Amino acid sequence: MVPGNAAAVVAPAEGVQVFGGVAAPGTYLINEPTRLLSVLMLAGAPVDAGNLEKVWWVHADPQGRHTSQPVDLVAFLQRGDLAGNPLVHPGDTVQVPQRAPGFFRVIYPIILGTISTAAAVSIALNRLN
Repeated sequence: MVPGNAAAVVAPAEGVQVFGGVAAPGTYLINEPTRLLSVLMLAGAPVDAGNLEKVWWVHADPQGRHTSQPVDLVAFLQRGDLAGNPLVHPGDTVQVPQRAPGFFRVIYPIILGTISTAAAVSIALNRLN
C-alpha cells in the first residue's frame, strides 16, 4: 500500500471541497453525508490559526439552490451541540477562515531579532577593543 493524496483525483460533485485553515486543502471523497469534524480531519485537521467558531459551509438543497451558513464547531466541541457539527454532503464546500495573528505574535519576533542583533554587535565591538 502506497500512501497518497486522497484529494488528488476526486471530482467536486463526488466529494467535499475543503480549503482555508486546514493542513491539506483539497477535494475529499465522501460517499454519504459525513459530519463536519470528520471532513476536516480528512483535510489534515484545522491549523492553529483556523477560526473554528465561524466555519463556512456551502450546501445545495434538493432544488439545486446553494446556501452558505456559518457553523460554530466550538459549540460542538465544548457543549456537544450537533448544530456545530452538521452533516456535510458530497458536492458541498467547507472553508475554515484563518485568524489574523495577534499583535504580540507579530511584534515578538521583531523585538527578539533586534535584541539578538544588538547583543551580537555589542559582543563583536567588545572583542575588537
